[in-house]
Amino acid sequence: MNSVVTRYWVRPHPDYGLRTALELVAEEAGVGICSLAGATTLRILPGSDRIRSYRDRVGASFEVIDQGTDDDGEWAIVDLAVPEETLLRAGNAMAAWLTVFAGDIFGLRCIRRATALGTTLAPAVAESLGGPRCGWPGLARLLGHDRQDLSGVILKPNLGMSPEEIADLVGRLADCGIDFVKDDELNMCPVDGEFEKRIRLAQEAIGDRPTLYAVNITSPVTSIVDNAHRAVDAGASAVMVNGFIAGLPVLHELARADIGVPIHVHRAMGDLFLPRSEHGITLPLLSLLARLAGADLYHIGTPVGASAPEEIREAFQALVTPIGGIPHPTVPISTRASVSSRLRTRDALGDGPLMHMACGAIWLPPVGITSAATAFARAVRGQWGIEESLLADWTEKRVMTR
Repeated sequence: MNSVVTRYWVRPHPDYGLRTALELVAEEAGVGICSLAGATTLRILPGSDRIRSYRDRVGASFEVIDQGTDDDGEWAIVDLAVPEETLLRAGNAMAAWLTVFAGDIFGLRCIRRATALGTTLAPAVAESLGGPRCGWPGLARLLGHDRQDLSGVILKPNLGMSPEEIADLVGRLADCGIDFVKDDELNMCPVDGEFEKRIRLAQEAIGDRPTLYAVNITSPVTSIVDNAHRAVDAGASAVMVNGFIAGLPVLHELARADIGVPIHVHRAMGDLFLPRSEHGITLPLLSLLARLAGADLYHIGTPVGASAPEEIREAFQALVTPIGGIPHPTVPISTRASVSSRLRTRDALGDGPLMHMACGAIWLPPVGITSAATAFARAVRGQWGIEESLLADWTEKRVMTR
């Protein structure tokens, strides 16, 4: 039987003990029928023949990979396995994965702390998810080149600009050689009539230059796919979604709609799921889930100056490493990038497609946005000159808080 397996670090509640806690987790992830007799003894309800047959077919199981005891009590590394049928029968495998592997284990009293570390998919589940529809190959085709280092800029100010002002900035950034321009996460899909106008004017300003503009279509589940089609019909070359606010199952439905342009996924609210105090989902696994759901581009942060650069590198690998059933890599986005950080970021992350998303300081240099963006684009392409060196010195002296 093919299974989906997710690995956790867990710390059980002392009233239950490791074995009892894991049995309860497995029952809840499978048929969900069990009870507790006393404080430390798990009693599985016998149920009917029908319930027993379901448990035999779709019941979850666990395997302890490592365990120990420290000053805070018992801990273990555990694999939780669930038959592929459990995820496939739901119709949306991403919603099923989140329900099974990120649901009860983080809320059951028998588990004090749990960190989801990684997941291995059954082939049928991977194919059901599909991952990004464009990914790196599609992005390279749209840009007309396959340079692995790409430049990106976020439009500022976040809000308040007219369609004409946005188009002017997008056109100027395209003139500077920027590969990718995107809305800010706050500039979500508007309810007024300027949505199509903004896209049309921005695309006209870009013309035939190899620059993509990602318009933010974050909106309720009832309208997000329609808004994506509206954007594409208006000429959008990419769309953007606040992935964790809209929801990964919604992102999966958007990807399955095959809108024909890349989906850029912002990580807004995603940090809420990271393991604070040993409880949550690691950044590499969160990045992998975004890839599986259909993100063509995804923010991973920056390894330069990060407190845990190895975790950023693992997130990068989760997006670009080949996976059976997932045909395309997701393009990782290194945020808070500057003229001077390109080489350090590449050295820290290794080989593979990578977008360097400029930090907010690109809008601040006294030379103006045009010179700053031109220098940034040239630096990302490895074309380092005097102006790039001067701007690198300027940005190094600024404290980047984002």
